[in-house]
Amino acid sequence: MLIKPAPDIRPSEITDESLYLRRREFLQAAAVPVVAAAAAGLAPVARAAAPQDDPLPNVRKGVVTLNEAWTPYEDVTTYNNFFEFGTD
Repeated sequence: MLIKPAPDIRPSEITDESLYLRRREFLQAAAVPVVAAAAAGLAPVARAAAPQDDPLPNVRKGVVTLNEAWTPYEDVTTYNNFFEFGTD
């Protein structure tokens, strides 16, 4: 297999030092619109979160019922599916 040596980096591919040193300013400036958009999107949610008489108006109780016995407490508290913790 032929492995080519890495080519030398051309000066035009290197970031200018002044840009590199101002990278945090760039990130802060880029974050302002994102935070503003998130805040604008959360404003209607905050108004809608006011307490209501019916906490879940669109939720109905289901008709499915289970008439099965509960799993014994001993089984629930001791069973695991990881053999490295034990098999009993």
